[in-house]
Amino acid sequence: MNVRAESDARRGPGYAVFRLYGLTKAVDPSQVEITIRRAGGRNLGAGGWQVTDAKLTPEAVETADDGLSIFVGPEVVDHMEPLENYMLEVHAGSAELKSSFVWRNIAQSPLAAKRKTDEPAPDPEPMPTVVAAPEPEPGPEPEPDPDPEPEPEPGESYSPPTFQMDTAPQEDRGKGRIILIAAVALLLVLGALWYLFWDDIQDYFSDEPIIAEPVDEPVDEPIDEPVDDPGDIPLIDPLEPGDMPEVATVDLPDPVYEPTEQALDSLGRAREALSGDLTPEGALELGQEIYGAEDDADAAFLLIEFAADMGNPQAALMTGRFYDPTFEGPTGTIIPNPAMAIEWYQMAAAEGVSEADDDLNRLRGWVQDRADQGDREAIQLLESWQ
Repeated sequence: MNVRAESDARRGPGYAVFRLYGLTKAVDPSQVEITIRRAGGRNLGAGGWQVTDAKLTPEAVETADDGLSIFVGPEVVDHMEPLENYMLEVHAGSAELKSSFVWRNIAQSPLAAKRKTDEPAPDPEPMPTVVAAPEPEPGPEPEPDPDPEPEPEPGESYSPPTFQMDTAPQEDRGKGRIILIAAVALLLVLGALWYLFWDDIQDYFSDEPIIAEPVDEPVDEPIDEPVDDPGDIPLIDPLEPGDMPEVATVDLPDPVYEPTEQALDSLGRAREALSGDLTPEGALELGQEIYGAEDDADAAFLLIEFAADMGNPQAALMTGRFYDPTFEGPTGTIIPNPAMAIEWYQMAAAEGVSEADDDLNRLRGWVQDRADQGDREAIQLLESWQ
């Protein structure tokens, strides 16, 4: 089966169509459900990408002479990334079909675009409030000079002035003595308590274990009881290897694939080239230049498959090798798919690429071995092999 994702021109942005060609099984359109997977074991669900398996119901399914058309809406389109490689699984009753595909630059729905552009801007930081310093209070006015005492007139007797003692300082000194006496009494009480409970305080902060003192009182009744005859105790037979209980296993999800910095650089270079006016020959040349290490395989695949879709026979041969399970070169995160490899090899062979015949013979032997072992998919693939 071969899959191609296209935009739905009838309904506009946010809608797409999966075109399925080369079906190996009959599919009932009324029972079709789909699963979309991406690298790292993520599956597309109703709320976005998730680790657990999820099935989506398409908006419509149409049959044609050459395949099947599956129509999806924003619940799928708004979560897809341009030029990413995905796996599509089609479920229709007992029929199960799957194939990988590359998501083209399909426009998302206006609501998704609006969410990206209408995100609220962060609130500006409040300006600090400047508090004016209080004006200094005016100081006390100087007291006027006392009037000079009049000199006694001649003939009058002089009497010295009388002074009244101020008792306020004496009252302050009395309060200070009371506070001092109270503080001394409190210290004496604390010292007495410390002396009385010194042993308990030392035991509390000590790291040594507390050993209970022995009790001198005699025990009223003996605690010894007669022991049963050891021969009356039943022995437990050892377990045989076959009697060991089985330990339940839990299937954990695959770890999420984290691309390396080299892989991200290569993918960025490939996407930048594909976003411009790139010819099939130019895409193939750039893909062969990038292709080499395992980290660069995904970026090279985007360019080479683009050239193969445009009809380049050499690119069709290399695209088939990415899907070929018997190919020993770097294939990145591309999932092996013998049916896809056969289609690309046959396209390259039809255009006169002699290497494609050798790859087809090698792949046919691998499929034949799997069919001899009872693999149902391999048997069906041999029956449909032309």
